[in-house]
Amino acid sequence: MAHELTEYRAAKNSMVFLFGSIGTRLLALVTFAILTRYLGEHDFGIFTAAVTYLALFGSLLDGGTENILIRDVARSEVELSSRLGSMLLLKLLFAGLAVTLAFLLLPLAPMGAQGHAITLVMLLLFVLSPKFPTIRSVFEAVFRARLRVWFPFVAEIVSALIFLGGLLILVRMQGTLTGVAWLYALTGLPGLVILISGTLPHVRLRIRWDGSYIRTMLIEAWPLAVAGLLITFTARINVLILTGLRTMEEVGHYGAAYRLVEPLGFLPLAIVVSLFPLMSVYVEKDPRQLRHYFNAGFKIAALLSFGVAALLVILAPLLIVLVYGSEFAAATETLQMLGASVPFWFCNVVFLHLVIAIGQQKRSLRVFGVMLVVTIALNLLAIPRWGAAGAAGATVLTELAACSVWVWICRSWIRGDTGRFVAKLTGLHLVVGLGLWALPPLPLIWTALLYCTTAAAFFFVMRCHRDKDIRTFLRAVRRQKNGEPEHG
Repeated sequence: MAHELTEYRAAKNSMVFLFGSIGTRLLALVTFAILTRYLGEHDFGIFTAAVTYLALFGSLLDGGTENILIRDVARSEVELSSRLGSMLLLKLLFAGLAVTLAFLLLPLAPMGAQGHAITLVMLLLFVLSPKFPTIRSVFEAVFRARLRVWFPFVAEIVSALIFLGGLLILVRMQGTLTGVAWLYALTGLPGLVILISGTLPHVRLRIRWDGSYIRTMLIEAWPLAVAGLLITFTARINVLILTGLRTMEEVGHYGAAYRLVEPLGFLPLAIVVSLFPLMSVYVEKDPRQLRHYFNAGFKIAALLSFGVAALLVILAPLLIVLVYGSEFAAATETLQMLGASVPFWFCNVVFLHLVIAIGQQKRSLRVFGVMLVVTIALNLLAIPRWGAAGAAGATVLTELAACSVWVWICRSWIRGDTGRFVAKLTGLHLVVGLGLWALPPLPLIWTALLYCTTAAAFFFVMRCHRDKDIRTFLRAVRRQKNGEPEHG
């Protein structure tokens, strides 16, 4: 009964996360389509460089504590009020450190005077933005640990709608890039207020410094903190290299392509955001059940990622022109290259959450250390010759290298049938891809439809839909969809 309840709640939580993420991502897509067309290649390049620079320091805001806090709340709510209060004070301390470092090192960033000016305005993001692990994440931890993610989405959607409305007003008034920066920084405030107001009635927050808990947290979290820094630098350093070696227009092209790929990260997160608390519980109660959840998440992530990657590669020319206009047509090749990195990226997300759940965070440092070295070397080699497309190609090879290391580290948790499942998917998409390549050129929409139809047929012929782990998870989804009670 308890097992069915947790599966039901996990599936329900994943559905909420999935559809909530789709809504917020669609809002973000519309907003940035308007923003990109309004700013143009050069100014959007400056905006991208500024946001990227802040993201490097934004990784300090987490300190490796976010997932550990969720895990602790999921396991026990003893002293929850004081723990959340202590974490809130710690987040404010981290925010002060991030603002100070970002301000002091700003003159070294190759963005020019205008880029430096809007970066100073957007330092407010370190406290208000839902994009960085700021004080918002302390309140979100309660909802995520209890498998109730709908309320944080309300806060995020409100912020997104205010940004969209404010942007439309700025466009009509012919506002400047500085005005856009102020709007981008401040629109997170209403969502933060909503999130706090929704948390306080359920949790009596005690704002005090619990030195014992903070020390324990930081000792356990420091590998994740270092890993977070390595991840952020790995993901963002290519934009800074591109800013220093090429033009702002090319930075704008890369930023435009990246904005279409980055939101897709909600797909693997829609899986692990629910499975992670369960894996954290079962690591002690029943390791076999943990292995079941991990393999289910891995298979579903692999299944989604192959389809997403193929559609991005096929539809890239249409997507770029449709969203950003013909001015950004040069970003097509960059989007196709970034799309090819999706399968490795999705699977890496699942691997990371497994390692955190079993308390082996230090192992992640090997992976992210490899990623940082590989990405810096590849970007320095590729960007001078191929520009934005070279930066995207470096991303593909970096994610591939990381996935290879993860497989080796987590090999004891990967069942043989999971390896065979991924091998089937790889063979399926290679066959379909080579078949489409051999055909005469077709309109993009027809190519995408033919790919989807053929891949689906192969999927059923190869009996991938009969997989035990996927069927177990989907049964829980169907129970939620049919409105069956949680006890039953």
